[in-house]
Amino acid sequence: MASPLTMYVQIKQDKVSQTLAEKAVANFTQGVQAGLDDTGIVHYATLALVPNPSTTPGKPAKGYLAILLMTDFDLAMNPYLDTFWQKGGGIQAAIAAISSIAYNPPAAPITTQTAFENFINSVNLTPAPKNGVWTNFYQAYPLSVKQILS
Repeated sequence: MASPLTMYVQIKQDKVSQTLAEKAVANFTQGVQAGLDDTGIVHYATLALVPNPSTTPGKPAKGYLAILLMTDFDLAMNPYLDTFWQKGGGIQAAIAAISSIAYNPPAAPITTQTAFENFINSVNLTPAPKNGVWTNFYQAYPLSVKQILS
């Protein structure tokens, strides 16, 4: 059974942060693909920009409120994060970049596995399973990534 991560990070509203968020989404796959492939546990991952809400009906707002990472993976959360810390240089860099434009960034830059885990767990919207059962996550098949690829 896979596990989900729904990482929602509200971002700063300055021009530099907004531009960095756009670049993060535009370059996401190229930056993390090798690391994700190497782990052999990620079913999928997507990074998206959440637009600012409109304050005037019918008039679109400018800029982005947040950045959203959604992924499903084999393993529980912290073993998953350990895998990325150990194998995922591009993934570490992507999370550090996202944390740097966060509206409420971590107290210090992410330079340790503990800081990496703490940041991701603090912005994960997916509640933990209850007694090992997900109440908000559906998976259509019971196979792991390795089983699917073999």
